Amino acid sequence: MSVSGSSLYIAWDDWASFFTDYIFERHSHDNGNTFSPYQNLAPLGRAQGSEIYTNGNFVILVWQDNRFNGGTDFDLF
Repeated sequence: MSVSGSSLYIAWDDWASFFTDYIFERHSHDNGNTFSPYQNLAPLGRAQGSEIYTNGNFVILVWQDNRFNGGTDFDLF
């Protein structure tokens, strides 16, 4: 989770089954009173580990994903 002013940003990986992980994101711009719908950033389910940071109006979200190479050869997104 990361906070900037009245905006909250949440990212997490969700393990669905063996070798199937998804990265999700939600955000709120009203101090957490309402949140955006879930957004799946890794629809192929080949992702793991996410980190989210904010700096003013910038949001940086990174995770490991092997959508192109398969196996254990991960790229950063």
